[in-house]
Amino acid sequence: MKTTLPARSHDLADRQAFTLAEVAVSLGISGILITAMVTGLTQTAQQSEWSGCNLAAQNLAQSGIEQYRAAKWDPAASADFCTQAFFPPVTTNILDVPVVGNNFMYATNTWTITDVGTASYPLRMVRVDCTWRFNVLSFGSVIFTNTAATLRAPDQ
Repeated sequence: MKTTLPARSHDLADRQAFTLAEVAVSLGISGILITAMVTGLTQTAQQSEWSGCNLAAQNLAQSGIEQYRAAKWDPAASADFCTQAFFPPVTTNILDVPVVGNNFMYATNTWTITDVGTASYPLRMVRVDCTWRFNVLSFGSVIFTNTAATLRAPDQ
């Protein structure tokens, strides 16, 4: 009596391979997914860098407002240090952002002081515009402006 082994489905003759079309489609889908992930990572890193620069520029503008608030303005003593003469109309500063090497990011503060009150109630508005440049990958160099403004009455 002769015994035969049952046929196994995993024999070499029974194996099937992927076709060229299936391999090409899977490589195409993989390429699209990898490109999307790299693009997302790049844009996220650039947005993070822009957010840091934007925060530093806003702090620089707010610093100008704080300097103005610290100045003495007493009409009774004829001490008025809150005029445009005591604040330079334009100053150039370095943004406080971590940059590798000697590549400083510069920003320009522009001061505008305006009388908005009346003779019986003096009031001034100060506006500090902080202008800075950022390199956007898809557009090149773009200029942004952060603004801080406040009203101030004389010292009491």
